[in-house]
Amino acid sequence: MNTRLITATFFMLAIGMIFYGLVVAKTLLMPLIIAIFLWHLLNTLAVYIKGIYGVGQYIPPAICLLLSFVILGGVLYELGSILTDNVGEVMVRLPLYQENFKQILEGIDTKFNIKALVYMRDFFQNIDLKDILVNIYGTFTSLTSNAFLIALYVLFLFLQQQSMSLKMAA
Repeated sequence: MNTRLITATFFMLAIGMIFYGLVVAKTLLMPLIIAIFLWHLLNTLAVYIKGIYGVGQYIPPAICLLLSFVILGGVLYELGSILTDNVGEVMVRLPLYQENFKQILEGIDTKFNIKALVYMRDFFQNIDLKDILVNIYGTFTSLTSNAFLIALYVLFLFLQQQSMSLKMAA
């Protein structure tokens, strides 16, 4: 029997199983990846606060970490409110934008008599920007709904931070 064929078959099965596992576990892995990113960002920000010349040396590490939570929370809150407001405004004005774009294409088509723009207009008429924006908005809503799970992961990472180097060495 051909061992290369068997090896290649098992390799392809393993790759397929890994991809299937990633698709199935996506709902748990995405918040974990975001939590690891936030944990690292909070630690980096706390180290930066501790390193502020003249002031940082007097701030205890716990206060630096608390300040990094407050700063990151404020930034995320402001980004979320800006995104929510802007997406809401665009969704309200989207029919007007589509109509203006359609009129511009028709004006160029009649002025220059270019038939290629007819195909472009048909292409853009088939694209529903409202559905695209609704999907983007749904993604942000999904991230918000996973905020509790992300917060639990970040809390777990901070609780395990002190003993992580010992566990990695073992």
